[in-house]
Amino acid sequence: MCVVNAWLLYRRHCRQLKIKKTTSLLKFKSEIADALLQAGKYKLNKRGRPSLSTTPPTKKRLFAPRPVDDVKFDEVAHWPLSVTKKATMQALYKKLYYKHMQEV
Repeated sequence: MCVVNAWLLYRRHCRQLKIKKTTSLLKFKSEIADALLQAGKYKLNKRGRPSLSTTPPTKKRLFAPRPVDDVKFDEVAHWPLSVTKKATMQALYKKLYYKHMQEV
């Protein structure tokens, strides 16, 4: 449904820009599929003879999600709390215990 809406928007923009030749819905879908299949892939144009030693792949660093601007700039101190492993386990057991008690 999103692809069809995007295609309709594309056609509207073509009419506003007075472009006479537009792509069909099938061609539009196939172009989107090709773009999604190629996303994240890149080609290195290697020249010359391939080397005998292969380099190990580099690890990608994972980053923690950043807060949105509303939270970031609301002037409230959102500092992480340092909690020991023992305290977190006690809180988990307490939560499970109260949940169990409510079901009984």
